[in-house]
Amino acid sequence: MMLNKYLSFGNGNYQINMKFTWHDSFSDSKVESYSPLLEALSSKYNYAVCLGRQATYMSLEGDGIKYATKYM
Repeated sequence: MMLNKYLSFGNGNYQINMKFTWHDSFSDSKVESYSPLLEALSSKYNYAVCLGRQATYMSLEGDGIKYATKYM
């Protein structure tokens, strides 16, 4: 990943001390990490869920089924 090539994330002396926090809405647990990869993957997962929900509520008349399939 490009972020790790130019910036060093973590909690060391010469690293950017940036903590990423995500909350699980089902179990109410909290995940904390210093990895930008976890942040990027979590954001990508949330974007995919949004597209899937949008496809679920689309009208399937006309070209609607084509667009719903594209979003899924």
